[in-house]
Amino acid sequence: MTPAIKEVIFFCYGDSTKASTWSNVPYLFARTLESKGIRVRRVRLLKQNPWVCVCNSFIKWVYPLFYPGHAYGYIRTPLYRRLALHKIRQAVRRYNKADLCIFTCFDFWNPFNGIPSLLFSDWTYEILIAERLKRPLYPFEERYAQWQAQAINTAEAVVSLFPECARSMKAKWPEARIYHLGSNVVNNLYDGVLNPDETIARKKCAKRILFIGSRKYQEGCRLLLEAFRRLLEVDDEYRLDVVGMKAEHLPGNGIPPHVTFHGYLNKDNEQLRQRYYDLLLNASVFVNPTMVWGGYSSTIEALYFYTPIVVAPYGDFVAEFGDPLDVGRYNREFTPDALLRNLLEVLNSPRYEAMCLQAHHRTENYTWDNYVDKLLNLAQKNVK
Repeated sequence: MTPAIKEVIFFCYGDSTKASTWSNVPYLFARTLESKGIRVRRVRLLKQNPWVCVCNSFIKWVYPLFYPGHAYGYIRTPLYRRLALHKIRQAVRRYNKADLCIFTCFDFWNPFNGIPSLLFSDWTYEILIAERLKRPLYPFEERYAQWQAQAINTAEAVVSLFPECARSMKAKWPEARIYHLGSNVVNNLYDGVLNPDETIARKKCAKRILFIGSRKYQEGCRLLLEAFRRLLEVDDEYRLDVVGMKAEHLPGNGIPPHVTFHGYLNKDNEQLRQRYYDLLLNASVFVNPTMVWGGYSSTIEALYFYTPIVVAPYGDFVAEFGDPLDVGRYNREFTPDALLRNLLEVLNSPRYEAMCLQAHHRTENYTWDNYVDKLLNLAQKNVK
């Protein structure tokens, strides 16, 4: 019988004790492991210091002169790789009784002793560039992709959060032990009690639209602002809340009235966390119409809080939630008028309450408790 996992070494680029690291994922992942009685040895693979800032600034400002649109940075460099491997060596020697190394990236594994490695992330570097950015890799990017491929092919288990990404990786490396666990996970830090009837009634009357996304989703936010400008001509009682950006991040045609920019709401801060969940609980519809990739984590979080959605039909989302969409609308035409039509179809739908209920139903089992149980079961099968 395979022994239970009692101790893990948890590798993370940022601080896994902070909710703000990687959309709350390492914080909730490690906390859930601890709640199951597992001892978690946290190792931070990267700490910000003046050298890191200088190196990233050089890459940010100089590389684009020769390599437009590159996706490189300090953590991709051979120098950083050597430093990170040194940290890994130190950790596995110090915690040599651990049952498992968990890496919250596809970039490293444990090559130093017999503690097995589980790699957990979203997509590979190559998928990011070839499928998201739609271009060939530059030579230095290709070298990093090859290093990542070595990690994936060597680790005892590799878990992708997304089904299409897992399939793409498995097709490229058929001998690697690559998995998708059949569901995803909502990064939920809300400590209140959800009442379906009260929540849905509030949403139906609120006339509030919610967008969540960092500056990489500027294109989608601009499109929403133009659609919202038209919506106000239909009904000027609507309000739009934008989380993750400020007005100055969106220069152009000006900001319509009744738009509130909340900036980044750090969930480590109790007041900002409360505002974040107040916005989710009061949103009539969640919208991120960005092409190619529309902010998956915030979308399923909105669904969990009974919020219908309007998003682009990107591959991993369609693979998980189907087409047609029963919890909102897919925005297939990226024009303000088309987006406005989809918004009004959701807001005025006779099935609005049913969409709210179905939104939560589709995601109610996407808990970290359930997900970590699946992951530990997978890991135990790979621990010899």
